[in-house]
Amino acid sequence: MDGLRLEGARTPSGIGGTMSDEFKDRIMASLDSFYSKNDPSYRKAKTKAKKKRTKSDIPTEHWEQVQVVNWLRKNGWVYFAVPNGGSRSSAIEGSRMRSEGVCAGVPDLICIAPVQCVIEMKRSKRGRVSEVQKEWLEKFEATGKWACKVAHGHEEAIEFLKGLVE
Repeated sequence: MDGLRLEGARTPSGIGGTMSDEFKDRIMASLDSFYSKNDPSYRKAKTKAKKKRTKSDIPTEHWEQVQVVNWLRKNGWVYFAVPNGGSRSSAIEGSRMRSEGVCAGVPDLICIAPVQCVIEMKRSKRGRVSEVQKEWLEKFEATGKWACKVAHGHEEAIEFLKGLVE
């Protein structure tokens, strides 16, 4: 019956419509009841309860970076942020970005003036540096022209920046 479509066929939600969630739940409950009575090997599918996410007391990397960016703006630095983090809406978008030159592991903040430096931002606790990020930091350090820092929290990043200009 693949491809067979009954024009004007009656469905539980009316003519030509789709089933409501309530109706689907009733159907599934009926099937569960039938199979549990008639099939000794049948086990009702267990639905997983969603874990409630608890808000962490540790600020996010995003929040930490925003604090550093605000400080950079107030102090007249020339910098830019690298949009490597976050999720992509599709594999196609990720592929397009890679073909445009986006590279995994590039530090979060790149400062050009008054001092050349790169900062990889991490949460103040539990932030880990990946192997690819370590490789990029080593590449910058190897030039001898860039100061590099993995900053665990905005305070650490700002102290590093202040130390570069003093």
